[in-house]
Amino acid sequence: MIYVFSNRNIENNNWLGDGFNSDGSDNIRVAKVGSDGMLNFYEEREDEKPPSLQVIEEVEATDKPCCIFIHGFNQDLEKNLRKCKEIESYGVNVIAFSWPSNPGPQRWWGKLKEYRSAQKNARRSTIALERFLISFLITIAQQ
Repeated sequence: MIYVFSNRNIENNNWLGDGFNSDGSDNIRVAKVGSDGMLNFYEEREDEKPPSLQVIEEVEATDKPCCIFIHGFNQDLEKNLRKCKEIESYGVNVIAFSWPSNPGPQRWWGKLKEYRSAQKNARRSTIALERFLISFLITIAQQ
């Protein structure tokens, strides 16, 4: 299985875009990648377990090892998911943290500006990444 934790915005009601979550760059969405490649988002509800705990329980039920994957610059979600599928082919569950690292433009003369924008996005994503990692440490410690 592939799970995605992300501070990206949502486009087309089922896909993560290249901008930040409209609720803020530190807010994380959690989704499971379906067999059709679509994202199935977990809802955060007070009467249910938090998404991070749901993911850990699902991963433990598969009895396969788990790999946490954090991509680098210039990665849209589609490219990120291709890498996740490659990692999954080694017989592991993949839990990815995906941040808006591909702010455009895609033309060769705009790459320096794009890289600088991506660096700023990486800095803005540090709180979300910290929350991602801490959610797993807390969840594992509670078990």
